[in-house]
Amino acid sequence: MPPDHRRGTMGSFFQRKQNPVMFRLRANVPAPLTYGKKEVAVTTVHIYQPSKTAMQSGSGNTHSWVLEFEPAAPKLADPLMGWLGSSDTRTQVRLKFGSREEAVDFAKRKGLDYRIQEPKTRRIRPKSYAENFSYQRVD
Repeated sequence: MPPDHRRGTMGSFFQRKQNPVMFRLRANVPAPLTYGKKEVAVTTVHIYQPSKTAMQSGSGNTHSWVLEFEPAAPKLADPLMGWLGSSDTRTQVRLKFGSREEAVDFAKRKGLDYRIQEPKTRRIRPKSYAENFSYQRVD
């Protein structure tokens, strides 16, 4: 036998012909839970340039623009486990663009309402290590 037909390998699992398994649905099974609205007529997206995190000193990952969908359905607690969930899966999508104009063009092409958050300019004051020991230093 070739090595992929050995017992317990994935090759033998996928190559065997198996009869399809049929399941009977019970009539008294409750319908699955749904959260919020199914369809929303107007979709709003948020376009912004991410700021640098506190864990980095450079400006990495701050040159691209991000498009995120606004939540269209509220998050509700699951009655059984208490976990928060929503029927809106678009909030999990983050699209990155090279420029602001590309993100705006994408939103216009898809017919999305958009909200742009302008980035705050970072003001870097030049200073030297010697200023830490200056007599004019104000504590």
